[in-house]
Amino acid sequence: MSGYKFTAAQRFAVYTVHGAVCYLNGEPLYLKAMRVDHVLPRSLKDDSERLSTVLKDYGLADDFDLDSFENWLPTCDPCNSAKYKEPFRPTPIIQRYIERARAKAAETKALAERIVTNQAISKALNTIEMAIDQAQFDPNILAPLIELYEEHQRRAQAREFRVTPQFTVLHEREGYRIIQSSYGVGYVPDAAQPSSLCPDCGNYGPWSGARCMSCGHLIEVD
Repeated sequence: MSGYKFTAAQRFAVYTVHGAVCYLNGEPLYLKAMRVDHVLPRSLKDDSERLSTVLKDYGLADDFDLDSFENWLPTCDPCNSAKYKEPFRPTPIIQRYIERARAKAAETKALAERIVTNQAISKALNTIEMAIDQAQFDPNILAPLIELYEEHQRRAQAREFRVTPQFTVLHEREGYRIIQSSYGVGYVPDAAQPSSLCPDCGNYGPWSGARCMSCGHLIEVD
């Protein structure tokens, strides 16, 4: 089962409505480094009998959609990688995670739809998605996105809007830059190259070997 491709609007909505923290460890998240987790993994779609058993154990209907806001929560890379493709046992705390996602699914979906129809917010999200040198974000174009985030956070506990880990350019030469982030030191190309795109967070690095320095995700190599 291949991975689900989240849109920028879906990612922002999950990040915002669920408080910009990892649902498993409670740590603050960066929007671009965040991973949207399927609480019940998509891999269950490959085994209909097991899927039916898991849904029954969780008290969910047979038509529960794994690829929906009812099953998506924000998480960090280490927690998401540790969980991998195995479903949690239906303990009370895990049941609460599912209930949290389902309780806010309508709100999250509505926010994603609002983003798609708002030109200024969509432009800000596209700027983040297409940025190559993330050390040079224009804060002016991010203003409507931050305002929308803060609008939601005023109704809950206020949390800082964090776009991406701070990058420092250590060295620059033709073709690439050497950049340091909270995940270490890596390189990023000057021009967009499909081969440099991280399949997990959507950034063009920086890369340190097979590890993306934007989200910390290690690409598995056969």
